[in-house]
Amino acid sequence: MFTQSLSIVWFRQDLRLDDNPALQAALRHRAALPVYVWAPEAEDQWAYGTASRWWLDHSLDKLAESLERLGSRLVIVKGDPVSTLPLTAKKAGADSVF
Repeated sequence: MFTQSLSIVWFRQDLRLDDNPALQAALRHRAALPVYVWAPEAEDQWAYGTASRWWLDHSLDKLAESLERLGSRLVIVKGDPVSTLPLTAKKAGADSVF
């Protein structure tokens, strides 16, 4: 029996599905779990303003809606990506992150 491996597609600043190199690479030979890591401590470093936060909220909503139409879902986790992504991959049983 063939078992398809799972990979994580880490959505960072490129929140599009069309022509997304990381998503395309992940889907070549495996199932993909879309993940966005919200790192509030990084927001202090970049000083997001109200307009940036509004854009991010709406962009994440649109991405989640698009993924749901395709039968997937966006997983949003909070924390430092360096520690959060490996933990998320382990919990999901993913063997790679794109």
